[in-house]
Parts: sequence; C-alpha cells; structure tokens
Amino acid sequence: MPCYGSRAGDVAGAIPAASASREIPMLGFLAHFLFILAAWTVTIKFAFPVAYAVAQGVPIGSFVMWDFWWAVHLWLGWALLHWRRYTFALAAVVSVTEIVIVAVKLVLFLSAPQWTIWRTNWFINKLFVLACFILLLGVLVVNAQRLRPWRGPAAPAAPDIDVKLSERAG
Repeated sequence: MPCYGSRAGDVAGAIPAASASREIPMLGFLAHFLFILAAWTVTIKFAFPVAYAVAQGVPIGSFVMWDFWWAVHLWLGWALLHWRRYTFALAAVVSVTEIVIVAVKLVLFLSAPQWTIWRTNWFINKLFVLACFILLLGVLVVNAQRLRPWRGPAAPAAPDIDVKLSERAG
C-alpha cells in the first residue's frame, strides 16, 4: 500500500494514501454526504419531474432540471474513500467551483424568489450542496499537510550510463 511518508521527498507524518478516509473520518462522512446529495439531486431534478410530467400527460422532459453535477459528486465521493494522487486537487477544485456556482445561483434566486415546489426543493438542495463543499474545503485546508504531499509511487532510478559503459570496457 503506498504511503505518503514512505518515499524520499515525501513529508514526514503524512498518512497512507489508501487510509485517508480512515485517518480523517470527516472525509468518509463527506464522501457519504456526496452520495446522498447525488441521489437527492437525481430524485428532485429527474425522477420527480418525470413522474409529475407523466401524471400530467405532458412530455416527460417538461419539468426536468438538466445538470450532471451528481456524476461529479459520485466520482468525488468515491475518490475520497479510495484516495489517489489526484484526489486532493480534485476535491479542492470541485469544492471551490461548487461554492462559487451555488453562491451565485442563490444570490440570483433570492433576488426574485419563486417558491414553487420545484424551486423550493432546488433551493434546499443547494443549501446542502453549499454546506457540503464548505465543509470539504475546510477539511482540505486544515489537513493539507497530511493529504497533499503524496505524489504517488517514486519513479524508478534511471540507469547509470557511466557504470554501464565502464562495465563494457572492463
């Protein structure tokens, strides 16, 4: 199992890559939070709108709110549980991006709110998404020294050309 602190150049005290969510339990919590958010998003943006459209006898895409962030949430949740070299960067980029996008959407919504069942569900979902990514970004910042330093397996040493040439000569 690759270890953060087990290779030359790695930071001492860093945690094993595969056990990041065990060493920092909040990562496991946030991974499962992301899975729940993905299921909730699919339900309120796809399943309920399709069911309502069928009940109303209108085209099934009439009320669907198209977005595929739920797929990113599933990927990030999986990555938090199965830490890889890219996970810290992925989590940081997705967190900052989601915080900015959701904050802008909430400001725009609150400037002229429409409290329909669809928009209210959307609003509540966005509050939970915002909370999740603020928490995740906080965990990343607080634990950056333990999570970020791992760069993956050390590259194999390059063959020493001088040694090979001297072996041929002798």
